[in-house]
Amino acid sequence: MSIPEWALKSNAISKERFLHLELAESRINDHKLMMDSVAVLLIDSPKLMLYALIAQHAKRYYHSIAYATPTGGSTGGVYLRGRGLKEKEDTLRQALIDAQANPYIMQHEGNRIRIAAAIDNLTRPKSVQLTLSFD
Repeated sequence: MSIPEWALKSNAISKERFLHLELAESRINDHKLMMDSVAVLLIDSPKLMLYALIAQHAKRYYHSIAYATPTGGSTGGVYLRGRGLKEKEDTLRQALIDAQANPYIMQHEGNRIRIAAAIDNLTRPKSVQLTLSFD
């Protein structure tokens, strides 16, 4: 799948880069739309390109999802709704959970598997490398 026009404009970044990125506090317009969101590429495959659009306001992270599938796609912005989340990684996980609830994304079996694997990857405890030294 070629990268859709809207994805090129979004300046999407990787999940790893996002987790180390300091987000400036977002401006909000009259419709509670956040003006300074970042697009994080979560899945890039022939059947699904999934992005989390994330913005920060008042030390909380808010998100929406944008996607492209063979049957269509969605774009949008991040709105100031709900309480927001304190952690960046939790925000990515919630975006994936929201994607699981979207019938257009989930109608392809491959997308179900990819999203489940991505959630598992974020949920699984991180491994720690130990170095032993013998004196």
